[in-house]
Amino acid sequence: CLTDNRINHWYLPKKTKSNSYLKLISYSSFFVISLQIAVIYFHAFTAKLFVPEWLNGTATYYWFTHQIFGVPEYLRVTIAHLLSIPFVGICITWGGIFIELILFAWLFMSRNSWNWKIILFIGILFHLLIALIHGLVSFSLVMIAALILYLVPKNKNFKIRRKTATNIA
Repeated sequence: CLTDNRINHWYLPKKTKSNSYLKLISYSSFFVISLQIAVIYFHAFTAKLFVPEWLNGTATYYWFTHQIFGVPEYLRVTIAHLLSIPFVGICITWGGIFIELILFAWLFMSRNSWNWKIILFIGILFHLLIALIHGLVSFSLVMIAALILYLVPKNKNFKIRRKTATNIA
């Protein structure tokens, strides 16, 4: 924010001469943020590899049926029945681990115009499901915001469409 020359976010950036020091500060800050988020997902991924329940695919059954952090009461019977199918439980458990690995690996992936959108969609869906299943809404919102900072290209110029008198009529 210190490198933004606007009065507030409703104004378009002023056309000024590019300051290389401000660019360096801006890109360095985004790199540090990206590194922190990658470390969070790396830690989440590696921590699960040392827990037998995560390795054998039963961890989600235990977490989803947990009295406090589990699914809401009205979904508990359905989810417990679904997770009692070994293949489904293993896929959900290892799917979460794989998503965390992919989100960490983004730090090292080559980027193009579309792959960040797919990974962002998967990450947002992952955290929305955490909010729905475990009720951790504030955690999920913070992690979705972190994913936006982490995944959206920093040099992307998003086109802002403003309504004018000619295209309203």
